[in-house]
Amino acid sequence: VIGNQAHLPVAMACCCASVNNEAEVIEGAVEIPQGVSPAERLQAALRAELFFHGVDLAKFDPEVHENKMKDVTKENLRRVAEVLKENPDQCIQICGYCGPPQHGRALLLSLQRPRLARKYLQDLGCTNSIAAYPMGYTLEDKGGPRCETAPCTAEQVVHYEAEVELMFIHELPITFYDPERPEEAHRVLFHKAPLGLRFRVGAAPITLIMVDKSSPAEQLGVKPGWKVKEINDREVLGFGYEETYHRIRVGSKTLKLNAMK
Repeated sequence: VIGNQAHLPVAMACCCASVNNEAEVIEGAVEIPQGVSPAERLQAALRAELFFHGVDLAKFDPEVHENKMKDVTKENLRRVAEVLKENPDQCIQICGYCGPPQHGRALLLSLQRPRLARKYLQDLGCTNSIAAYPMGYTLEDKGGPRCETAPCTAEQVVHYEAEVELMFIHELPITFYDPERPEEAHRVLFHKAPLGLRFRVGAAPITLIMVDKSSPAEQLGVKPGWKVKEINDREVLGFGYEETYHRIRVGSKTLKLNAMK
């Protein structure tokens, strides 16, 4: 747990030897009890199995093709939608999985799946705040091509959506300000990691205490004493140290992975 936010694992595509085909999974429709409390109905609904048809990622490009959900998944989403519409203020997260394959497109595919599930719920009339989060392929997971749902807070939805954006960046913009001249913003564009930034642990707004010698930060003119105002053009002044640092870490990891491709 980071601050007051329960962070999901930082999802990244696996870089192991390629295995292209996903296995199919047998599933059933969720049963949502009647005559119980709204919380119990919600708990039952969010146990719904949301399976998708497996694909061959050597041929399937998530940026071009749309993965198909199974008929039982559509039925389960209809049942979930009924419960969510009874609880319009309830926020949820939908986590997407694929596995195997161990493929460079796994993360994109596992993002497409929860986004499709979210759109299906919205088309059914759900106005709830919903985060779509890609888990990618994880070695310990044997659940197959699917989505899983769980309750969360509105603040967590904001953090998850910001984190997802950082997983697919090609450059990392961080906007700093000098406390002695707070009206002046310094937007710095990082293209490689490690960034070379050292922060005062626990301080918020997050404060830079050192810039590593010959690092991207030094080359870009970043100065000790500056504070972080925005990450990836999203303001973070209202968040604590851990939430802000976590976003920088995710963005930095994406830049490292980009360099490995």
